[in-house]
Amino acid sequence: MTERRAAQHYGDGKVARRRFLRGAAATAVVAPAVVAATANQAAAGGGGGGNPPTAPMRYRALDPYRCYDSRWTSLNGSGGAAITLGALVVGQTRSVEVWPTFTTVAGVGTFQSAAIPSGLTVLAVTYNLTIAGTTGSGYLMVGPGGSVPTSSHINWSAAGVVAANAGTVKINPGPSGLLQNIEVRAGGAALASTHFIIDITGYYETDPVIS
Repeated sequence: MTERRAAQHYGDGKVARRRFLRGAAATAVVAPAVVAATANQAAAGGGGGGNPPTAPMRYRALDPYRCYDSRWTSLNGSGGAAITLGALVVGQTRSVEVWPTFTTVAGVGTFQSAAIPSGLTVLAVTYNLTIAGTTGSGYLMVGPGGSVPTSSHINWSAAGVVAANAGTVKINPGPSGLLQNIEVRAGGAALASTHFIIDITGYYETDPVIS
């Protein structure tokens, strides 16, 4: 390679490198907003032509805490609205508050505290849903408070099944800064039923940094 060609080759390499770095920098700036919008769209039920994203959000993982167990025989304080206990039968829908923490002692649920601080703009929560003491065959659906859930989240096909599944569900702000309930509905064969337990593992909140 002649000196002229070597110099030209070196110069072309510098130009290409500058273009690459400019492209990488642009990608780095855009990425957080894209990730936030994608997460928000997923929580809102978007994707594939669904709802558009509304606001960027960030996720906060929590030490899992129990907010509901239908097997409790009674409650020692509820921290909020009245709570219905007992197995859920096909055709029934039950509202569950996601913010309170309960401990279980001798089958009794005892209210401890508000695990998610009030006043936050929380858009969705992540959770583990466990079924136990099933009868017949059926499934549970989970949706935002005030809705009628339509998508199956966990299924059973025999009596005595114990199984769990993780999920994310959109929620809306409730009165006094507390979080609105989520809805759990049972479907399947007539008279099928199950107990269910919900443990919250984290939540998505509006991100003031990129909103």
